[in-house]
Amino acid sequence: TDDVYEAIKLMSIKDVGSLVVKNNENVMTGIITEHDYLAKVAMKGASAKDMKVSEIMTKDPVCTEASKSVLKGLELLIGQGCRHMPLLGPGTDADGPLHKESGLRVVGMLSSKHIIRYVYDL
Repeated sequence: TDDVYEAIKLMSIKDVGSLVVKNNENVMTGIITEHDYLAKVAMKGASAKDMKVSEIMTKDPVCTEASKSVLKGLELLIGQGCRHMPLLGPGTDADGPLHKESGLRVVGMLSSKHIIRYVYDL
């Protein structure tokens, strides 16, 4: 039920490019990214305060397990043409939203920015 403006504001405060979207049962329903905002709101001249996150979010985003290698994450990001990907792992409600298909929890987010930092630090 949150409007896009509030999501973009939260991304700005947290200095992140994406957020996990969850329902009232703490189940992930998608992700919203800066690109979603730019392509589906700003470039269409729409108001972020008049649109709901559910209208522009990426539903069923590509995910990977946090235990997988960074290279596997990079392969998925490039292969699927995405910049942000939820990371899944075991846990409880307190650890993050449930990813219904896998039964795992969203425990983090991998972004192309993380990959660049990882490669730079090698």
